[in-house]
Formats: sequence, structure tokens, C-alpha cells
Amino acid sequence: FFGWLGQERGIPLSSQDQLRLVSALVADPNAGIPWALLEAQSPASTAALEILAKHPREDTRQIVASSGHASGSVLKLLAKDKSQRVRLVAAGNPSTPPDALTALARLADSGIRCAVAGNPSAPLPLLEKLAADTDTGVCMEVAENSAAPQALRVAILDRMALDFDIEVISRVSENPATRFA
Repeated sequence: FFGWLGQERGIPLSSQDQLRLVSALVADPNAGIPWALLEAQSPASTAALEILAKHPREDTRQIVASSGHASGSVLKLLAKDKSQRVRLVAAGNPSTPPDALTALARLADSGIRCAVAGNPSAPLPLLEKLAADTDTGVCMEVAENSAAPQALRVAILDRMALDFDIEVISRVSENPATRFA
């Protein structure tokens, strides 16, 4: 974004000017956010994400929660957001810190627990706990998570086979990381 602004418009911006511009844009809830600036890693985009994480619009916070450039501290903040949708998106972001994922997995919302269970960055002890969740959807997400160890996926398959839950069995068996002896 700033490269485009400098090249196309002939307006060279210092880092300080970039930060002022970002602050002005994101401070106005009605202003159009130049989302391209959030796709680049720069001090301005980092500052923009930190500011936008507190934006009054839920859809804006959801976009920040989905960003691969959001810092751990921003994602921790969004994992505690008042909006279920924002927490859901943060739960699925592979950059969300393990302690935030653990806190999200404790919530009663099975959709959020599903997102955590499918997150490839979820720590193994958390995946093991979620594999025993009472919600079948959560177990299915662990079964499909390629980061889950083979033994855990097979244990889910064994347990669910006893319950005759064909959907979970199907998902475990379709996971390319699952190997049967």
C-alpha cells in the first residue's frame, strides 16, 4: 500500500508519516480501511493491526483475527473479544498463542472448540483433551487435524467405532496422515 502510494502518487512517506496515516484511517469507524496495508509486514501494518483489534466494528476485528501477520498479543486480545465470531476466527488462526487456544477450548461454545481442535498449532495436550470432548464435531476436527499424532487419530477412530459414529470414522480414515496397519 505505502509502496503504491509512493510510486503511483509520488508521495514519499516516512515510517512516522505511515503510522500517522494508519492511525487516522483506523480511528474513523466509517473510513475505508486500506486492507492491502495489512497484508504487508511493516511497522505501519503492525500498528494498524493493533489498533484495528480494538475497532468498534465486528467485521473489522474478524479480519484482524484472520490475519497471518497479527501478533500473538493481538490474537490473545481477540481471543477474549466480546463477539463470538471474532473469537471463532481467532481460534482457527495458526498464529494464535497456545495459552489463548487453551482458554478458548474451555468455552462452552462447541463451534469455537471445533476451531481450536482443527488448528494445526494447537498443542498436543490440548488436542488430547479435545479428542475426548462430548461434542462429536470437536472430535472430528481433531481427527482431521494433520498435526494430531497418528496414535491420537487412531484412538479417536477406535472410540468412535464403538459408538458407530460413521461421520467421525470417515473423517479419520480420510485424513492423509492416518495410516492403518
